[in-house]
Amino acid sequence: PINKLNELALFTLPKLKNNVTFDSVDLNDMAVFFENRSDVKEFFVVDLLGFEKLRISREKIFNTDELKDSSKEDYFIEVMSSGSSVRSVHLSGEIVPEMLAAKRFNVPELGGFIFGARISIADQLRNFSLNTKKEERELVYIVDDRGVIINHHNNSFIGDSLSQEELIKGVFGESKNNGEIY
Repeated sequence: PINKLNELALFTLPKLKNNVTFDSVDLNDMAVFFENRSDVKEFFVVDLLGFEKLRISREKIFNTDELKDSSKEDYFIEVMSSGSSVRSVHLSGEIVPEMLAAKRFNVPELGGFIFGARISIADQLRNFSLNTKKEERELVYIVDDRGVIINHHNNSFIGDSLSQEELIKGVFGESKNNGEIY
């Protein structure tokens, strides 16, 4: 997900030259970022006070009155303290969460901003465990941040919760104690 943010910054920065700001940039031109990036579902730019400057999804370009104050959002607080954030986003009816990645960038002549993107990881996970079983003869499964299996070589286990298993409790306990997310 962080690589997508770097791509977004490289895509955006040339568009913000010659006195062009986020208020005057051509948003339709910005939407071109989705081309050849089927995993990116939405991207946004937030100023360092937490106010969205732009938000574009695959379905729509958000109007100024639809932009929100993100200053209380967990990702914003984390970016302001550490420079970046990667979090899972659980959508209704979906087993595999999407990832919300955000990172602080300096925009020449305009200052610091947070670039963010919501990214689907479902395609990257599809058949990961099954292929690992076949190619490396290893049995693996992937559990999300709630302890739910989101990838397994036996599809019938996908969606099952392991949150009460001692191993998962231990991993989640360690991540809380160390401040790291596994």
